[in-house]
Amino acid sequence: MTDKGTLLALPYVSKVGFDAATTQSIILALLGGGLKHSKILFLGDCSQAQARNLACETALKDGFEWIFFVDSDADFPVDALARFKACDADIACADMWSRNWPSFRTVMRLGEPGEDGIRRAYAVPGNPTGVESVDLCGMHCTLVRTSLLWKLKKPWFFVGEHGEDANFCFKAGEIGATVKCDFGLKSGHWGRCRMIGQDFTRDARNQTMAIVDNEMMSRTGVLNLE
Repeated sequence: MTDKGTLLALPYVSKVGFDAATTQSIILALLGGGLKHSKILFLGDCSQAQARNLACETALKDGFEWIFFVDSDADFPVDALARFKACDADIACADMWSRNWPSFRTVMRLGEPGEDGIRRAYAVPGNPTGVESVDLCGMHCTLVRTSLLWKLKKPWFFVGEHGEDANFCFKAGEIGATVKCDFGLKSGHWGRCRMIGQDFTRDARNQTMAIVDNEMMSRTGVLNLE
């Protein structure tokens, strides 16, 4: 089967441009053959939701099979794209963590419905290493199959009760789309440091200032929230 190509979509998540680690990852992937059959699309001066929607429109118009989202504060291994494709999922992602402190894994599953009928998300626990099915993921290092977009109503990405990434996964899940994470792939999320699940970033006592959702943080394993 012929690969119809990948759109490497690069949303700016801050006005300071690309982190050095992001630029380095792109250069190494280009030199190492990790971005074969790819076109690069820079997405500045947009909100994250706007940038992702523009990337989707471009990918469909130009006939790409995949969109590889890499945010301007993320790094990724040279072989990330090939490994994402090998997951054979509508949405495939790396093991990712939030850039805020305390940090938490942004690859999640939905629990059983509570008394109110709501299924709440929780971060995948422990230290998995293989490919596993999940329900929700961030988008800072994530591959999306464009055939999924034809099945979803616009806008594909929007901010509401949840972020644009979670809302997209919720919509995809409603139609039975597959979401998988290759936990052997780590994508660092750059803020004050490279977030890849370090214990010290998940302890609220280490924060000089933190505005957090205590219920969510307790579900995702953050310590000493009292």
